[in-house]
Amino acid sequence: MTDSNNNTGHPIHLHPWATLIQIHPTGKDEGVICGGTLITKKHVASAAHCFQQKFLDTSNGGHKRYCDADAKYSEEEIIRRTTLTIGAICTNLDKDVGCTYKEQLGRQYRIKNMLFADFYKNNCVNGDDIVIIELDQEIDESTVSNYACLPFEIEEVKDNSTVTSFGWGTDPGKAYDKKPYPFLQTVSLTKSSHAECKSSRGGVIPSDSFCTVEEEDKNVCAGDSGGGLMRQYKKQHYISAIISYGTDCSQLIKGVTPKNQVNTSIRYHQKLITDFINKK
Repeated sequence: MTDSNNNTGHPIHLHPWATLIQIHPTGKDEGVICGGTLITKKHVASAAHCFQQKFLDTSNGGHKRYCDADAKYSEEEIIRRTTLTIGAICTNLDKDVGCTYKEQLGRQYRIKNMLFADFYKNNCVNGDDIVIIELDQEIDESTVSNYACLPFEIEEVKDNSTVTSFGWGTDPGKAYDKKPYPFLQTVSLTKSSHAECKSSRGGVIPSDSFCTVEEEDKNVCAGDSGGGLMRQYKKQHYISAIISYGTDCSQLIKGVTPKNQVNTSIRYHQKLITDFINKK
């Protein structure tokens, strides 16, 4: 995550729903870091593509996001290798960035169950980049954790409105272009219109897109995927979308023309979300 204003913050005041999702490495791969958003005491929303294991060779000009239907990790492997850390500011102790106390590391949870939309069935190119995760236990309410509200009962976010995101992703502006930044960062982004987004992306975007404007020195980056785009409305904080894909931050800093960041609308997936979190 890059932000020319160097914004950081304590999740008590900013994002107590921020979730760090880690698929821990094995000898066969390097693992994955993504973001997520706590949406109930026991459920987290994130991006389906965070759990992609197999990637196709697109050097011959193929669609760079295309995947086979079996490209994700198996559910058994996801459950075995994944931890979700909630209530954290830091990924590890690092006094150089202000991570000095173990309380800053939050509390870890495991996955009990999960529901993917049709992202992999659609070969990773037609939207549905969302997964809802059920934790193995409810969050500890004695910690700083809290869940964000779902947006189904309020008006939609208008174009040119500001939303806020968070994450531990890479930050090329701080020389963290190859590894996650260890301290939770925040960034404010501007919602773009569907037409503007479609034009900037070559005329084709998923129907469940919620787009934001990319800027050279302010954007979400690798490792921020799956995190929420948040909106404050009448003193409550609502998740509007999930970070999906956009231009690489390192390329933006080098001068590549910004486009629009494509995110997954939460409102579009209301039935999938409510059916899963309300099931007995």
